[in-house]
Amino acid sequence: MATSWKDLLSTFDTKTSSSRQNTPDVERPLEAGNMPLCSCVILTDINILAKKFMTSKDVVIGAIDAYITAEKERGKKWMLLDASSHPQGNVAFRHTGWESYAAQLSDFFVKNQIIANIHTSVFIIGGDDVIPIPRYRVMVDDAPIGFEVEMDMFYCFKPGVKVTTFLNSVKTSGPSGIGQVLDNIQCNIGRLPLETDSMSLSFKESVVSYLKRCSDANMCIRVNNSISVSVDDWAEATDFIVNGIPSTLQGFETSFANNRMFTVPSYDIHKQKMRSVFEIVSQKCDMALFNLHGASQSQRSQYYGDNGAEAFSPDLAEKCQAKLICSLACYGARYTGHAMSHSILLSSIWRNCLLFIGSCQPSFFSNLRRGYCEILIKEFLLNLFKGIPAGEALLMAKISYLLRCWSMDNFSSAYLTIGEFNIFGNPALVVKTDAINVKRFEQETNNVALYCPNKQELLGFTNSSIAELDEVYIEVQEDVNNSIIDIEHRLSDKLCSELSMENVKLCNSLRRKNIQGVSGYKFIYTFGVNDEGVAIVKTNDSGQILDLVRTR
Repeated sequence: MATSWKDLLSTFDTKTSSSRQNTPDVERPLEAGNMPLCSCVILTDINILAKKFMTSKDVVIGAIDAYITAEKERGKKWMLLDASSHPQGNVAFRHTGWESYAAQLSDFFVKNQIIANIHTSVFIIGGDDVIPIPRYRVMVDDAPIGFEVEMDMFYCFKPGVKVTTFLNSVKTSGPSGIGQVLDNIQCNIGRLPLETDSMSLSFKESVVSYLKRCSDANMCIRVNNSISVSVDDWAEATDFIVNGIPSTLQGFETSFANNRMFTVPSYDIHKQKMRSVFEIVSQKCDMALFNLHGASQSQRSQYYGDNGAEAFSPDLAEKCQAKLICSLACYGARYTGHAMSHSILLSSIWRNCLLFIGSCQPSFFSNLRRGYCEILIKEFLLNLFKGIPAGEALLMAKISYLLRCWSMDNFSSAYLTIGEFNIFGNPALVVKTDAINVKRFEQETNNVALYCPNKQELLGFTNSSIAELDEVYIEVQEDVNNSIIDIEHRLSDKLCSELSMENVKLCNSLRRKNIQGVSGYKFIYTFGVNDEGVAIVKTNDSGQILDLVRTR
C-alpha cells in the first residue's frame, strides 16, 4: 500500500515511525498497464538522510514514496535510486568518489529500461555529504588562476564521456551540430541542497515540506511578473535578461527603484523605508533576479552593490514569495559548509522558492559585450517559458551557449560559466506564463550578438562612462610602444577608478593572438581584499581594449 501525504504527515504529528510492511523496492521494475515509462529518478542515500535528520529510514522512504504516489496519480512515473543499496556497502562506496555514483546511476537506467537522454530528469536530494558533488578545476582563459567548480552537470554524461569528450563534441560539431553533443547526454540534473552535517530544520520542515510544495503546485510554477535588483552599472544587462517579463514595480518610481528594478547603491536594505518597500513588492512576485556581488566568507552572507551596500539577505530570502529565483552573483548559491542563516539559497528553497539557479563559485561577465551568464540565464528563461522542464531547460541553455561560443578565443571562460551554474530544486518542474510574449522573448534572445563591435553597444557602462572608456583607449595607445609596463599600470589605475575594483594586482601578462589572427596583449589581475576577484583585459597591439572579463 503506497503512502499518501495525509498518512505521512499524521506519522509526524503523532511522532511515531512504525515499520511500513509494504515499502516498495527502491529499484522496483516498471509496472505493467498504462503507466508511462519512467522519465524521472530521485537519487539519494536513505541511510545518510536518516542519520542527518535523526529519524528512521522508514520515515525517509515514506516521504519519498508519498511524493512518488502523488506523481503517479498525475500520470508521471518516478523511481527511487537509493545509493546506500550499493553492493559495496555504504561506507566503502562513498570513498570511491562521485564517479561511482554516476556509474550506479547509469546501471540503474539500464536495469530498469529507462531511456537515458536529455529528457530524463534526475533529482538529487542532499548536499555533498549525501551524494558527492563533482568538482573540476577550470583554468581561467589561459591565466595561472583557476577555480574548483562544483558541476552536477557531470552526472548528465553517459558512461565513458569525459569533459574533454564533451567539449570536443561541441568544438567539432559547431553551431549546427547539436545532435552530436546530445549523444553524450544521459539525463538532466537538479539538486535539493542540505546543510552540511547538522540541520537547522527537521525532516518534515525541510524535505517533506519541499516535496509537498512541489505536489501542491502540480509541479508547475506560474511566472507572470518579476522583481530585479541590480548594481547600477549593470542595469542595462539586467534589463536585457528580464525584458519582456512584467515587473511588480511597474508604475513605481522612487530614488532607489524605477519601474523595472531596484538599483544599488541607491537601494540599501539597512534603510528601513527601502527595505519595507522591497518586502511588500517581494510578497507579490513570481520570479526574482539578482545581478549583484556575492562573497564566500561565512559572515558575508548578503548580496552587495559596488560600494558594499547590502541589497539582499537570508532573512529577506525567507520572506520573498518568488517561486523562481535567478542569481548572477558570485557565490550566489553557496551552501556547502554554511548554515541556513548564512545562505540565501537555503533560506529561499526551504521557505517559498521551488527553483533556484545560481553559482557556488565566482561568476564571470564582460563589461564590453553581452556574454557569459547574462546570455546563459536569458536562454534558460526562454526554455522555461517554452514549457521545457527546468533541468532540461538549463542543460539545453548550456549546450546552446557553448555552441554559440565554440569559435571564441576565450572558450575556457565560457566553459567555466556553464559549469558553475546549477539547478537547485526539482528539475522536473515546469513554468507556465500568461503574461509573457514568448516569441518576442525568443527573438530578442536569438538576435543578441556575443560580441559588440561598436562602442555604442558596450554593455555594462553607463553613457557617461563610455566617454571615460575612450580616454582609456587614447592614453594606452599613446604609450603602448614606449613600455608594456606603463600599459599595465594604466590599466590597473583604470580598473580601480572606472570599475570600483579595490586592491588591484597584476598577476600575469602575455602576448596573444586570437583565432581570428588578431594579435595583442592579455593582462590578468586579481582584486579584492583577499585577492578573490579576477579580471582579464585583452588589448590589440595598439593597446585598445578588446574585452574585459571579470568576476562579480
